[in-house]
Amino acid sequence: MEKVHRPLRLIAYDTDENRDRRKRGEHNVYRLIRARTILYAALIAITGLVMLYALISRTSMNVSVLHVRAPLFTQTAEGGIRNGYTVRFSNKLGVSRDFTLEVSGLKGAMMTSVVAKPIEDGRLSVRIDPDATFEAPVYVGSPADAKLDKSTPIVFTATDPRTAEHVIVGDHFFAP
Repeated sequence: MEKVHRPLRLIAYDTDENRDRRKRGEHNVYRLIRARTILYAALIAITGLVMLYALISRTSMNVSVLHVRAPLFTQTAEGGIRNGYTVRFSNKLGVSRDFTLEVSGLKGAMMTSVVAKPIEDGRLSVRIDPDATFEAPVYVGSPADAKLDKSTPIVFTATDPRTAEHVIVGDHFFAP
C-alpha cells in the first residue's frame, strides 16, 4: 500500500475475532491446528495409504481367456472336438518375460497355437515384451474317444517359470 500512498493493512484477510482483538489492543491469535486441518491431513493420509496399498499389491502379470463364439466347437478329421480361445497375456514388469500355458479339466486335452511355441510336456510358451500385452489364439482339442458333456469346465494356468508366479482362469469346453 506504500506505493499508492494508502494506509497499511487497508486490505487484509483476517477473522472478525482478530480485528476486535486489535481494537482492544490485544495480540492476534492464529490457530494453525484446527479440526478442519486435522480432517484434511487425515483424508490425505488415508488416500495416500490406499494408493500405496494398490501399488504394493499390484500383480505383475495378468491373463484373460475369451472363448471364440463362432463356431463354439468344430469336429476334427480324427473325430475329436476342438474349441478356440483367445488368450491375452499381460506383462506389467519392465523386463521381457516368458509364460507357459497349460490346460486342465479335460482328460487327454491337447493345445495348439499358431503363435505360441509348443514345449515337450504339452504346454505352450510365449515371450511377452516389457509393459505389454500379447494375444494368442489357442485351440484345445479332445481325443476322438472322449466322452464329453455339452459343457465341461476347464482351467487355463499361465506360469512364469522364473518366478513361479501363476494366474488361473476358468472357462468351458463345448461339445455337441
